Amino acid sequence: MTYRYRVLILLGLLGILAVCARPNPYAKLVQHGRYRAGPVKVLRGDYGEYRYVISDFRKKVERRRAEFTRLVQRETDLKTEEILFYNAGVDTVNRVIVLRYFAPMQVNDPLYAGAQIQFVLDESGALKAIYIDRVPYE
Repeated sequence: MTYRYRVLILLGLLGILAVCARPNPYAKLVQHGRYRAGPVKVLRGDYGEYRYVISDFRKKVERRRAEFTRLVQRETDLKTEEILFYNAGVDTVNRVIVLRYFAPMQVNDPLYAGAQIQFVLDESGALKAIYIDRVPYE
């Protein structure tokens, strides 16, 4: 093999490593535990004045479902298969919207049913934090 081909192969391998090692852009927003900064009132029906913000963010989660599932798996070490929307609520004291998702276990686990993911958005829909917590069997 000539020197030129070795360099090209090395550059190709470095490129693959750079793409695979790319950090998740949401990882810096992750906090372990549950959102407890204020009282969250669960929203029912069409979500009132927050319906567009919630709808837009839910679509974003659907488009990036695999990315968020990997994030949950990495942060909890649980073998989850997907994330499912559970409910939405609003903390009127801190003026944030909290969307709750649940990630069920892929295999039977004696301790945990899965993980809860809470996306905390401001009123404009900007993601402020992601809370991830294991959910034990109750």
